[in-house]
Amino acid sequence: MLAVGALSGLFLVILIVGITLRVIFLINMMNLLKKVAASRRTLEPGLVWLQIIPIFAYIWNFVMVTRIADSVGAEIQARGMYGDDKPGFGVGLGMSICAVVGALGSFGNAMGLLSISLLAWVAYLLLWIIYWVQMSQYSSRIGSAFYNPDAPLDAHAQQHAGFDTGNAAHRPQLTSTPPPPQRGPSDYNDGEDF
Repeated sequence: MLAVGALSGLFLVILIVGITLRVIFLINMMNLLKKVAASRRTLEPGLVWLQIIPIFAYIWNFVMVTRIADSVGAEIQARGMYGDDKPGFGVGLGMSICAVVGALGSFGNAMGLLSISLLAWVAYLLLWIIYWVQMSQYSSRIGSAFYNPDAPLDAHAQQHAGFDTGNAAHRPQLTSTPPPPQRGPSDYNDGEDF
C-alpha cells in the first residue's frame, strides 16, 4: 500500500514538473514569434497555446513547428543574418513524429509496442530539449540586434552578429545599439560644435 502511495506521489511530481516546463516552453515560443515582424509571421504568437489541447496537440505540433520555422527563417533572411532557411524544422519534425509514435504505442497491449513507445518518448524528450535550445538561440539573436536598415556595419561587426558577409551590400544592416539621435542647431550651446 505504501508503494502505491509513493508511486502516485512520484507521478504527481512528474506531472507538475512536466506541465510547468511545457508552459515555460510555450511562453518562449510565443515570445520568439513576437520578435518576428508581423508581416513575416505565419503563426500568431498566441496560437502556440493550442498545444495544451489534449489529442489535438499532436496534430498542432506539426503545424506549429512548420510555421515557427517559416516565420523565423523569413525574419533572419529579411535582416540579412546568417542562419537556416527553416530554423529548427528538422528537429521539430522529428520531435513531432516521436510524440505521435509514443502516443500510439502507449495504447498498444503487446510488449513490443510499449517498448517502442518508451523509446519514442525518450527520443521526443531529447529532441524537445534540443528544439527548445535552438529556438532560444534564434530568439536571442533576433532580439539582441537592433534593426536599422540605414546603419552600416563593418565586416568584423557583421561576423560577430552572425551575418553572412558575402554580398552584404544588398542586405539590411543590424547594430547592437540604436543609432545616436540626430542633432539639430538648437541642440548646441552658444554655437559651439561638439
